Amino acid sequence: MVITKQNYFRYQDKVMVIATEGPYVVKNGFSINDSTANNNQMVDYDEDIFLNFVLKNVGVETANNVSVTVSSEDTYVNMIEGTAVFGSIEADQIVEQHNVFAFHIANNVPDQHKVRFNYTIGDDGGNEWTGYFNITVNAPILECVSMEAEEWIGNDNGNIDPGEQAKLIFTIQNHGHAASVQGQASASSSSDLLHFLTPEQPLGGLAPQESAILDIAVEIDAYTQIGTSIPVNMSTVCGEWRIYVFG
Repeated sequence: MVITKQNYFRYQDKVMVIATEGPYVVKNGFSINDSTANNNQMVDYDEDIFLNFVLKNVGVETANNVSVTVSSEDTYVNMIEGTAVFGSIEADQIVEQHNVFAFHIANNVPDQHKVRFNYTIGDDGGNEWTGYFNITVNAPILECVSMEAEEWIGNDNGNIDPGEQAKLIFTIQNHGHAASVQGQASASSSSDLLHFLTPEQPLGGLAPQESAILDIAVEIDAYTQIGTSIPVNMSTVCGEWRIYVFG
């Protein structure tokens, strides 16, 4: 249904039309059970999810031997259990079943990805009602928000000079909607002028919006020309950063 009026925004919505005879079963809601994971009642990456499903018969007759099938074509979802039997549902009756559907979310799903699930409700009278619903998935997004280079072992003039050792200080933040897991962060460079003394550092799990500081020790080649710009990369977390050699 669409409602329009001059100089007003158009209003559009769906109106359910119910038959005056027979049963008519609709999805009346669902809720999430992730008790085998972090139990926050949200769908996060790399979780097994169970769905509590609610049906309502908005028709005028009983729907007998009602069954429901839920499926998804999303590549980030693996359906574990997609069929459930609800039995007979009388007119105007609401029936809820717990943990009747199950699926697994891939660990590489993008943050805020919307998964579409299709469902089909049927009874033994040959009636069939279809629809879909979406679930938003949470995942971490790790970003390197800054990098600073500090003289560590050298002539104490505050600059990064040829032959000196320095510390690269990375600030990494989780901009996603789910906590990250513990892992390793590694730094590298396409330049032979930069030698890594501690190329890897452990990176703890980060809650959403939480930050971590990582120190990477490096040594500048003694034959580096003054004014050289050396590229630095931090795993897949950060893009390319540069340190500048003075003298």
